[in-house]
Amino acid sequence: MIRGIIKSDRGDIEEALPDFNKAIEYNPGFTNSLRLRGYLHNRLKNFDLALKDLNQTISKDTTKPDDYLSRGIAHDAVGNAAKAMRDYNRALRMNPNLFLAYDNRGVLKAKAGDVEGALTDVNKALELAPESAGTYSNRGNIMAMQNDFQSSVKDFTKAIQLDPENSRDYFNRGLSLLNLQDTVAACRDW
Repeated sequence: MIRGIIKSDRGDIEEALPDFNKAIEYNPGFTNSLRLRGYLHNRLKNFDLALKDLNQTISKDTTKPDDYLSRGIAHDAVGNAAKAMRDYNRALRMNPNLFLAYDNRGVLKAKAGDVEGALTDVNKALELAPESAGTYSNRGNIMAMQNDFQSSVKDFTKAIQLDPENSRDYFNRGLSLLNLQDTVAACRDW
């Protein structure tokens, strides 16, 4: 398992997976191996496998808020918004400082049309993690949904400052600039 953790920390996620498989084979009752493999499956976008591992983990140990957060991410990815919301809420009851749970719950709320709730959640996420480019991007999208393009441009600009390699934020900022009739600046982003 340690070798799998090291590989995962280096970003070698696919190479780490066999190490966790072997650890689970040797000690199937050790929930940390199962938990970490579930996290890896999420990162590899194997969401059904992540759900399987995380459901087993949570059935054995209900005390880890990150397990609910990770399972919520997997539920959201496979289209189970209600289950994702339930897991994000549970994670936040257990640890109200999980910025990613606020961020993901905010995105879910925005998709459901609860813009006020979405903004409350992403603002709380930014309060907890002010250097999260993804959260600025999410808030920029929410502001654009509300036709508040000035605010969305500010959020996408901040996201770009924090993560200049994310082309999606340039594209989205360009769309907001276009809506503000600033075609020259929009074209620079595209």
